[in-house]
Amino acid sequence: MARKRKSKEFDHIEIVDIAARGKCIGKTPEGEIVLVDGAIPGDIIRGDARRKKKGLWQVRAKEFITPSPYRIQPRCDHFGSCGGCKWQNLDMSQQLHFKEKQVLETMKRVGGVSNFEFKSIVPSPKLYAFRNKMEFSFSTHRWKTQDEVATSKSISKSGGLGLHPPGWFQKVVDLETCHLIPDNINRIRNFIRERSRQLELSFYDPLKHEGIMRNLIFRVNRKNEIMLVFIFGSTIPEAGRQLMVSTQQTFTNIVSIYSVVNEKVNDSIYDLYANKEFGEDYLSESIGDVNFTIGPKSFFQTNIYQTEQLYATVKSLARMTGNEIVYDLYSGIGSIALYVSAGARSIIAIEDVKEAVEDAKLNAELNGVEHIKYYTGKMEHLVQQNDLDALPRPDVVITDPPRAGMHKAVVQFILKQEPRRIVYVSCDPSTQARDVNLLSEKYKLVSLQPFDMFPHTSHIEAVALLEYTKNN
Repeated sequence: MARKRKSKEFDHIEIVDIAARGKCIGKTPEGEIVLVDGAIPGDIIRGDARRKKKGLWQVRAKEFITPSPYRIQPRCDHFGSCGGCKWQNLDMSQQLHFKEKQVLETMKRVGGVSNFEFKSIVPSPKLYAFRNKMEFSFSTHRWKTQDEVATSKSISKSGGLGLHPPGWFQKVVDLETCHLIPDNINRIRNFIRERSRQLELSFYDPLKHEGIMRNLIFRVNRKNEIMLVFIFGSTIPEAGRQLMVSTQQTFTNIVSIYSVVNEKVNDSIYDLYANKEFGEDYLSESIGDVNFTIGPKSFFQTNIYQTEQLYATVKSLARMTGNEIVYDLYSGIGSIALYVSAGARSIIAIEDVKEAVEDAKLNAELNGVEHIKYYTGKMEHLVQQNDLDALPRPDVVITDPPRAGMHKAVVQFILKQEPRRIVYVSCDPSTQARDVNLLSEKYKLVSLQPFDMFPHTSHIEAVALLEYTKNN
């Protein structure tokens, strides 16, 4: 007999805080803590839960007893269906407040430290149209709008081009306007969707793994020049080439078009060949005085406007005089290394993605920077195999790891090297706090500052400064 799934109803939950991945923390009158979807801080709700995860009920809001005073009207017509934004209905001052609070409290709770300078969160200079890269998916399975569900309207057009609703990789919300990107990209995306239908190009079915139109990547710089990457699910038919030509001829600010054929089960294209169909090899962009070339598969900061403020902070905290040896760990395309390069005697940049290292070398050459040495490989593998032991010891370490944070072996390597300062850039407060705790054997946390890199989402970045102390 099948085991009955546990469920529970809650008549009164007060939403008191935000949590990771767009969820909220709720509290019952009995003091029980739950995780809630579909609410914002300040709401009082009724909800039901079908499962526990890590000891907490996962609740979905069903009825709002008292709406939060911080609620605002979301700008996007797709809000609530699309997985791109979670907090468009939360006042921006409160978004910043709760993100700032999350970073501070996580560092104290997980990092086990409290005696440090906590600096106010840095808001994003742009709240909308800040993304310079966006990837959209085609799917034969279109997510029904709330109006269609409520009225049982028949669907006149099957399939769609947009973003996935949370938890539904096989479906897409068929977007008309996404406010996170410049509006001309919305026009181009909508043109491509309609033109694909006219040319009878099949949309991809992620369950059957068949179909021609699979994904679409946009890149745009601050000159409003656009690079398009068409990802096809099979060999490109003549109609697919007609689509690319008509798109390029219709929109004059498209300066580059690439195509990729992806017949794999997963969507990653980093191991696939990108063929230039039209225009320039790269887009150009700058951060401060540093110029970058961005290719179809380049790793690059998505919110360039906020990146400039974050990098300026990193450079300031590193306090370089021109004599320092600097390690840039998890260096990507070397953007931080290049940004701080004028203040360093030499820089050692380490990155595990080969294509990113190739981009980094190209950008160093573009900027005439010759004192950066690049090493390719996973940080934890390089240190475990002692591949970095012959390198000179660093005076400053700048680290910008992925969401999982630094491997314990990497932390031990840094402790062994004993740099004077560590500047730790993080996109996950909990793993940053964990690593700060591990580094506390020899390092004191001096300062911590959050940056709102992605407004209206639960994502938050933070920059920590740690200094070496023998008697810590």
